[in-house]
Amino acid sequence: MLETSFGRSFGIARRPRRLDPPTLRARPANCAPRRPKGNGGRRKSHAPAARLDAIMRRGEIVWREVETEIERRNASGYDTAAGLLLDLKAIAEERGTIGDFARRLQAIRERHSR
Repeated sequence: MLETSFGRSFGIARRPRRLDPPTLRARPANCAPRRPKGNGGRRKSHAPAARLDAIMRRGEIVWREVETEIERRNASGYDTAAGLLLDLKAIAEERGTIGDFARRLQAIRERHSR
């Protein structure tokens, strides 16, 4: 334990502070480490499957949504389009149609290149 001159004179030892990795803020040594908020991963595996099922049911509309979001030309549009494309890629891998996905993605890249 580290002691300061003040602490030594009163017999008080100071504990070193540890850094909390996610925020790199100093936390008291007697404080428990932070745990991520949320459901603790209990339902995590069901949500993506349900989302992918919904996207599969929507079919071609999702590809038009990707185009629409890209045409917005703003950060949130690109984020939405990227998320949809990741879902479409997961579906293509699951169905074994990754070649079709790659061709459609390449067509989108060509249409929206500067």
